[in-house]
Amino acid sequence: ACGGCALRPALRATGLAALLAASAAGCFMYKPISGVRMRPSVAPASGHLPRVDGVPLHERSVAVVVDPMGMYGDVFIWKFRYAILESLEAGGIFGEITRPESADLRLDVTMGDMLAPVPFGGTAELTILWTLSDVRTQQIRWQLLVPSHFTVENGVWQFFDGRERLAVEGAARENIRLAVEQLMKDL
Repeated sequence: ACGGCALRPALRATGLAALLAASAAGCFMYKPISGVRMRPSVAPASGHLPRVDGVPLHERSVAVVVDPMGMYGDVFIWKFRYAILESLEAGGIFGEITRPESADLRLDVTMGDMLAPVPFGGTAELTILWTLSDVRTQQIRWQLLVPSHFTVENGVWQFFDGRERLAVEGAARENIRLAVEQLMKDL
């Protein structure tokens, strides 16, 4: 008989308990990309009210169209668009966010390059072209190319939470924040 044989069931039980505890804590569960985590904190427009043709934007309706250029998955685009819409609402920039056929203005968000971090990497980079145009005349009223990046610091919890996903969400959040702040300043 082997002296370590009596310990095997105890070690198996301890290992199983540790695995169950980690699973219950959410460590091994896949967490999808989140539109909520992509949404930046945007302060409502105050003082200077952005205008197009002398009309304040908060009196105009806008349609937001995201063009992924075929490089991004549908889930990412849907959640990214959600984050943009929520940020525009929070900023109180436009009076109404609606469909393109009934809008005064159109905000085209053209996705450019994205450099996602390698597994266990920490920095994502994202470039987006933001274009605001008049629906009726199709004249461009504002345009901005926004490069952004976000780095996830080292830490054990990021290993289990998907550092790549956190970095991409952070780069998207930073891009939206920079674009919305610049839109409020420029118009």
